[in-house]
Amino acid sequence: MTLSHGVRRLFLVDHLLRDNTGHHAGYNAALAAATTRASVQAVVCCHRLCPAGLVPGVDIQKIFRDDWRAQPLSLATRSQRLLRVLEKLSAMRFASDLRSMPSDVGADDMIFCQMIAPRHFVAWLQYLGRFNNPPRIVLHLGYQPWRFERREVRHALASLPAVCRRQLSFVTDSEKLVDPFAKALGAEVRHLPHVVDWKFRPGIMPLADIPVFVVPGNAREEKGFVDLMAALSVLRPALEQNLLRFKIQCHEPDPPSIQSGAAAPPQTPGVEWIREPLGREAYYRMISEAHAIVLPYHLSHYAMRTSGVFCEARCAGRPVIATRGSWAGDRIEREGGGWTVEENNPRALASCLREAASDGIMQKTAEAISLQEASQREFSPDKFVYELLEVDSSFHVVQGT
Repeated sequence: MTLSHGVRRLFLVDHLLRDNTGHHAGYNAALAAATTRASVQAVVCCHRLCPAGLVPGVDIQKIFRDDWRAQPLSLATRSQRLLRVLEKLSAMRFASDLRSMPSDVGADDMIFCQMIAPRHFVAWLQYLGRFNNPPRIVLHLGYQPWRFERREVRHALASLPAVCRRQLSFVTDSEKLVDPFAKALGAEVRHLPHVVDWKFRPGIMPLADIPVFVVPGNAREEKGFVDLMAALSVLRPALEQNLLRFKIQCHEPDPPSIQSGAAAPPQTPGVEWIREPLGREAYYRMISEAHAIVLPYHLSHYAMRTSGVFCEARCAGRPVIATRGSWAGDRIEREGGGWTVEENNPRALASCLREAASDGIMQKTAEAISLQEASQREFSPDKFVYELLEVDSSFHVVQGT
């Protein structure tokens, strides 16, 4: 594959990358490897606490102090004034951290900035505006378009010199977010699908006789953990009869999940609790061995936002239970390979799990396996890097917004 990008280095900038939590380590490792295969040097810019070996064989620049664990405490969210002050301080700190970006970044480099919020957006535009010969910058937007409808965001865009606007592009990994972000920014936004960093074997049926449902990720209320705990209570007779089993990750719980039992999970028959983030091999083995993946995510966060776990399940040929109306739920209803369930309804979730365990697994697994090859192409790191490097890097104002 021949590229015409003319890019010397691709800076993969992820202020959230600091350990194995979430998809950040695998995501950046996959992009870095694909960048190298495209004959471009990869540089990963990450959180200051990130261990050097987390993304092996790549130049690591430890720059940022800001990540989701640095967000204001829940107590502070009760005061909108205090919350605004804390967010302003966080924005100032992020802008200060950008001064630690390598000093030799230039016009033959590209910077890919991942999962940015409005405060990061403004700081990146200010950073770009300092260049006479700016690098190409691609901003990967977060998942709440309404937060970008701010005066400071529009002002930062309007103040950007023309030479810099030509080097700026916006992308999202959710096709459902393209139009909302374009409207919020008054700019063209492109779709680049999520990346899955593991090559799953094709067409493998799970071997265990008793269905095993896997709930990956840390214990967060918006991921439906509290609903899941309530559903387990409903399912306890079926668990005691050994009709189904669960593997549930519950590390780094948020306060509502702690209250529901994540800090000290109950001794529930048929449930294996995983209290720490897993390494890549162990994590993907868990996905591969599942009969189905359970994602009862809340629509407040996941109506339009992608789910990395869903993408992994698709690439593994595993069916998924997802919330109706979510990004993942929409794909299931459009493509098959899973079930959808009503949001925030533990009894409906329990009923769906019971039904899946009794007679629906094989049919849905066959559907998921039929989607596996196309999914692996869609979420390919090489495809992503190719499209990223070839992106038309100019900021286009959308008329009428």
